[in-house]
Amino acid sequence: MYYRAVVRENKAFIVAQTEVSNQGEKGTGFVLESRITDPDGKQAAFALTGGLSANSLQTSTFSADLSVSNPKLWSLETPNLYILVSLVKEGGKVVDSVTTTFGIRTLAFDKDKGFFP
Repeated sequence: MYYRAVVRENKAFIVAQTEVSNQGEKGTGFVLESRITDPDGKQAAFALTGGLSANSLQTSTFSADLSVSNPKLWSLETPNLYILVSLVKEGGKVVDSVTTTFGIRTLAFDKDKGFFP
């Protein structure tokens, strides 16, 4: 699981990339469900990507685009953490899942002052 977040105004745009490895002898179709839970335990974002397939004995990466309104940014003083859960479903049943805890933050760079939040 990899993710990338970009914060613009009052939204965080998140691209979650999930690697799916089909270890079976046949190709299979599946649905990728991605959910983000905010630091208060409430659902902050949801994406459902259907019509996906994985070839036999291959690993592929699939992306889900999510957005979080009014994100609670992470800092040392306020270490707000989100939870991203990606579920691989075949025939409506979960066959695999991965959970990633992450923080949303901004960084800026100034040629004279360096990096700062």
